[in-house]
Amino acid sequence: MAAVSGSTNGPDRGTTRPAVVIRSEVAAPGGARVIGHEHDACERLHDRMLGELVMRHAAGQRVLDLGRGVPQVTTWVAQRAASLAVVDAADLGRGDTIRLPWADASFSLVYCVRTLPHLGRDPETSERAARCALAEIARVLEPGGTALVEIDNPLSLWGAVHGLRRPAKALEPGPMCIESARGLTRFETLSLLVGGLPKSLVVTNVHGLRIVAPVPHLLAIPLVGRVLKRLEWALRDRALLCRLGGHLLVVLRHGGPPRADPAQLVASGSELVRRGLCRSPRNRRASAPPKS
Repeated sequence: MAAVSGSTNGPDRGTTRPAVVIRSEVAAPGGARVIGHEHDACERLHDRMLGELVMRHAAGQRVLDLGRGVPQVTTWVAQRAASLAVVDAADLGRGDTIRLPWADASFSLVYCVRTLPHLGRDPETSERAARCALAEIARVLEPGGTALVEIDNPLSLWGAVHGLRRPAKALEPGPMCIESARGLTRFETLSLLVGGLPKSLVVTNVHGLRIVAPVPHLLAIPLVGRVLKRLEWALRDRALLCRLGGHLLVVLRHGGPPRADPAQLVASGSELVRRGLCRSPRNRRASAPPKS
């Protein structure tokens, strides 16, 4: 589909929002989801926490939203980025090959949320599509640029819930692929992701989402829901504990030093702390969505 671009007045008088390139407005594969009140509260919490993290990196950058996994985050980024290009998940398809229509080093920030785990149509094409997407992210990202990639983590309470429902899948080696409301969903550990990264991308940080609320119904319980929300915000950037998130937002940098062996990178807490993983930046340069 041909690109559509445009600009409108920004939130402040005298400012202009950057042009936004939308490759497609088609809904993501799997169709629209019908969610209840509990799921809606869980989705809002996830999106706000995720949006705040993306906004830390987006101000003044040339940004690519790969997958448009959270449309609200796309809206927030459009108000702060120097430019924003968007590729809808529908345009990525269900095959095992992904090619982006931009030249090398076109962006200073690429983020891919709620998208990578749902690529492909089966475990084999899911694996190849994910690695192809990571290679394309590395290609279009400029040296020194940042990539944010969200994965679904089997080593979490949320992953355990899905594993208990599908014990045969949980016992299989490698990633756990299941059918969900979003179509195929792929759970993979941080070490597996790191092992499949292009050599030009190195992990600099990890954030955990959905750590203590594996099922959305818990957030609907009075008082308990408020406590869990506070815990989610408090634990998201904590070393070691963040690795228990049902979703992991992995921060990658292009052009860093050679990567360590994947097993060594995630083998111990001291290694994670030494490398700065799960450490919250002290200076947040961009405004962010409010906590709920």
